Amino acid sequence: MVATGAFSMRVRHWMVGMMIFMMPWAFGAHEPSEVTQSTQATFSHHLPKVMMWKTRTGVPVWWVDRPQIPMLDVAVSFDAGSARDGAQFGLASMTQGLLDQGVRGLSARAVRRRLAAVGAQLTGELGRDQSIIFLRTRIQPQALESAWRILTAVVSRPTFPAHRLKLKRSERLALLVNQDEQPVSIAQKAFFKQLYSGHPYGHSTLGTQASIQRLQRKQLVRFFKRYYVRENAVIVMVGAVTRAQAEVLAERIATALRPGKPASKMPVPHRVLQVQHVNIPFASHQTTVLLGQLAVDQHDPNLPTLMLGNHVFGGGMDSVLFNTVRSQHGWAYSVNSQMFPLQKSGPFLVMLQTQHDMPSKVIDVVQVELSKFVRKGPSFEQLQRARIQFLGQLYRSLSTNRGLLRWVLDQAFYHHSINYLEEYVEKIRAVDVQSIQKVFAQHIDLPQRLWVMVGSKQR
Repeated sequence: MVATGAFSMRVRHWMVGMMIFMMPWAFGAHEPSEVTQSTQATFSHHLPKVMMWKTRTGVPVWWVDRPQIPMLDVAVSFDAGSARDGAQFGLASMTQGLLDQGVRGLSARAVRRRLAAVGAQLTGELGRDQSIIFLRTRIQPQALESAWRILTAVVSRPTFPAHRLKLKRSERLALLVNQDEQPVSIAQKAFFKQLYSGHPYGHSTLGTQASIQRLQRKQLVRFFKRYYVRENAVIVMVGAVTRAQAEVLAERIATALRPGKPASKMPVPHRVLQVQHVNIPFASHQTTVLLGQLAVDQHDPNLPTLMLGNHVFGGGMDSVLFNTVRSQHGWAYSVNSQMFPLQKSGPFLVMLQTQHDMPSKVIDVVQVELSKFVRKGPSFEQLQRARIQFLGQLYRSLSTNRGLLRWVLDQAFYHHSINYLEEYVEKIRAVDVQSIQKVFAQHIDLPQRLWVMVGSKQR
């Protein structure tokens, strides 16, 4: 994603960049096997031990000891995602993109050189809820100290040079022009705009060409001072440092952050009550189709059941949707459904691409299959196969420092309990056919309320 020593703001788009356990379709399908089941049984007894405390200034710190590799992965997260843009779309992402482009006493070039000298990586990611700065560094004293100084400066003392803003603006405008030529991107933006009409989640994390052109340095400075504060921050560390070392490192960051106020409470989006069609003509080889609705937030007690149920329905190459739309009829090269929980109601959606004369027929089949699934749930065999795949993918993601960091980060940011991982796994193991049917009936609309098509003239 980024060269050693460079900071690259990667927008956490709603379709990509999710934690592996939340995008089970990424790995394809795997048949149940004794080896897979044995691995899961063994791993379930060795889930990582997560510890949490607060710094003297009240910043939450979550830490996992991983001594096997002499590395440390760190995430500093702020409630400063694109939902905090206000009327200036793209403000959050541009603010984050300039954090390392000059800090007090160091130019952007000096920042890159110091990170490269010790083999450290600094990257960023922005979503609708969070702004995250990641650091990966060796734990040798000189390397750790140098990297930590840069991380601390980036999150507390950026200078937002005007010439760097000009360069970032040009890069962003070029990216937005490119997105306007991609049917999937067009469909995604239209989907969120319609689904979250008037809500802070409704616009693209990247902003628009008009909003980026209007962006001024003083707005970035004001946004940083408002949201990059102790009361808005969470620190997560995974790696080969002791609890005592982690406490010292966290205190240095927390002390450097300015005091402030926590972000205001996110409003609850309004559900779409009637079926809405958005048809966008576009010169493409296929029609891109998105169907969806508001579905679930991070604190819904039924989230594990919904995630596993979604995996059965549209999350992999063994899914109901894939078998029906792709394998049986050959109407789409790929088709999947996604359940994306946010701080407030996140979307459930189905996405596919098909021939221009096929959207209406494919949509009808998707709606029929979804209706069957909501009424009856999956078969016992489908559920068992999906559970093995789902947990196997979760365990593989947790086996890496970065995968574990992402899990613990969301656990911390969304204020889950310290035992949430264990509780999540146990709930996945306990899900049965009846619970999936019941929970989907409670959460999923029939028919799906919002349809977005890009490329087709059908209505």
